[in-house]
Amino acid sequence: MKIDVLVGVAFRGGVEEVVNETCRYLQEAGHAVRIVQCIWQEKEWVDSELKFFYLLNVEKEEWNGDFNIIANAYKCFVEKEGHPDIVLATGWPVLVSIARAVVENRAKVISWMHGDLYAYTEEGFGGYPELAAADAHFCINEVLKKGIAENISGASVYAVRNPINLKRICYNENRDLHRIAYVGRLSKEKNIPYLLQSFSLTDDTWILDVVGDTDVPNGLQILDEYCASMGIQNRVFFHGWQENPWEILAEDAALILTSDREGAPLVISEALLCGMFIITTPTNGANTFVKTGENGFFIPFREPNFLAKVLKLMETNELPIPSAQTCRKSAEYLLEKRELQEFENYLEEVKNTD
Repeated sequence: MKIDVLVGVAFRGGVEEVVNETCRYLQEAGHAVRIVQCIWQEKEWVDSELKFFYLLNVEKEEWNGDFNIIANAYKCFVEKEGHPDIVLATGWPVLVSIARAVVENRAKVISWMHGDLYAYTEEGFGGYPELAAADAHFCINEVLKKGIAENISGASVYAVRNPINLKRICYNENRDLHRIAYVGRLSKEKNIPYLLQSFSLTDDTWILDVVGDTDVPNGLQILDEYCASMGIQNRVFFHGWQENPWEILAEDAALILTSDREGAPLVISEALLCGMFIITTPTNGANTFVKTGENGFFIPFREPNFLAKVLKLMETNELPIPSAQTCRKSAEYLLEKRELQEFENYLEEVKNTD
């Protein structure tokens, strides 16, 4: 099969890891895969062995927010490079309607959503009406699956799981309770300033390791200065982007996420397999993996005092500290590595459906 993975914008993060891992598998299985990014932000993220193209460069002001410009650019691309058999429209729902307008009935179009739909709708990137143009939908959590089934009549919906790169997993049972970590892109919906504010209310025995990149110029420096303003610059360490964050975090006991929304965070799966427990806001994605008291704890959205309370209760043994063995066991079903084969099978099924 000839497969286009159509992406809106991207830089280094969990979704990009999933796209790379999936595309590598499909390419090795003999499929012709092209990653096509609509708006290039001059951020390298695609594996070198994969074919990568971009349509427009935001740094050169080639896009002003008009989706017709993207549609015309993609049309020119497929006319030059050849039509795909399948378009996997990743992220923005509007990419589904764009892909359908370009390929018409010459290819199948599949939506592959990685985030909560309402966020895209609020930001003007489409919703159910745009998704309705797809031949099928790949959903990474039950909330997305249910929403599409209820709002798009006759929708063909498949549940897919994010693949785990087992080479990245660094399991360790001897972890320092007073070291916690954040892993992921440092973007708006992750609430990093709120995380740092919350951490500033903990006592001086706690250390926070932050692994991830930002698309804001001098973003890490700005965050470092913010830490200094709160007097926690000696307890917060920014490691930037790392190919394998779990090597850097081999001593950290917990992963913390303070996001407003998460689809199916890859970092939670990987952290559990490494033996870390999870402290997180109750996003749709986190709810899939985290069981309170068993492998982690939920904290309310945007309540700074709550993190300090949870850490203090663990320190005084008033909250049970999940063991590394228990955390790993809760995610061991992910080690079966069936998800990529299932993903390929679903693609074949959609392609062969009349």
